[in-house]
This record gives sequence, C-alpha cells and structure tokens, in this order.
Amino acid sequence: MTIEILQSDNKESPISKQLVEDIVRPIIAGSTDNLEEQLINELTNKFQTVSTRHKFLIQLTKIEGNDLKIDNKFGAIWEDKDGYMVVKIKEEEFHLMINIFWLFVS
Repeated sequence: MTIEILQSDNKESPISKQLVEDIVRPIIAGSTDNLEEQLINELTNKFQTVSTRHKFLIQLTKIEGNDLKIDNKFGAIWEDKDGYMVVKIKEEEFHLMINIFWLFVS
C-alpha cells in the first residue's frame, strides 16, 4: 500500500500524514467489509481526540479499476487555522481518495 499527500494547506494543521497513515493502514490490512464506513468512523473518532478546537469533514472516494482518470480540485476562503489535506491510497484492488477538511472553532 502506498499513501501519498496530493494537496495540502496545513499552515496550522491539527493532523499529520503519519496520523492518517497510522489510522488507515490497519483498517485496510484487516477486513474489507464496510471498508469505507470503517475508515470514516475511525478517522473522525481519532481526529476528535486530537483537537477539540476543530471541526472535521471527511470525504472518501473508492475507485476500482485501472482505466479511470479522475481530477479533483478544491478551493476555499478561510482563516489560517483552517485547512485541508487530500490523501491518495493505492492498494492492489482499489484506490482511495480521502479529502480531509478542518475548520477552527474559537
């Protein structure tokens, strides 16, 4: 499995690539039943413990097959403490695109 950060705006990021990888790897290595739901649940639960000062939004897209070309763009206007990370995960049978957004709550 390879995990790659495609885009990031993490001036004051409450999360890291390593944290995402530590959450994702064991889930993908385990059962594939309800994989997407397990990933979303684990990411949101862990992020909640990392920072109570941020709200997190997670979008996950699972791609099966090798003939697809996907272009994903994102734009936002926000404060320096807000940000996002786009994570690409390559597995033999599928690819995952995980978009993680955080918003600082004062």
